Amino acid sequence: MASRMKKHTQSTRMAARIRGIAKRLGASEEISGHRLPKRRPPTHPGEMLLEEFLKPLEISQSECAARLGVSLTSLNRIIHAKCGVSANTALRLERLLGMSAGFWLELQLNWNLWHAMRSGNAQEIARIQPYLKTI
Repeated sequence: MASRMKKHTQSTRMAARIRGIAKRLGASEEISGHRLPKRRPPTHPGEMLLEEFLKPLEISQSECAARLGVSLTSLNRIIHAKCGVSANTALRLERLLGMSAGFWLELQLNWNLWHAMRSGNAQEIARIQPYLKTI
């Protein structure tokens, strides 16, 4: 019980630290209401999970996967940015770590937007004429 409380307190402190880091990030561009870095990709949710939660809380990937109810392979693919965080996984992470599902999905959305803006389709997308005229 005491160990669980200690880990919960550490998780809460980390969440506050992450919010502070996010506020201080500069050199960004705003796309569809999302502030994205210009020169580097945003942090993938898997990297955030590993570096800011699993390592500091000394939780192994195996233990995390078991507690989340997902396979170790699935969790490892997220951590190594080989696949994204789904809404289902975000809800599981919220329950386990106390960071909202929206937090995890926002990280994933920022990652997806940044890469889409630099994909082979970016020029094609830029040529689309808006349907509604802006005032």
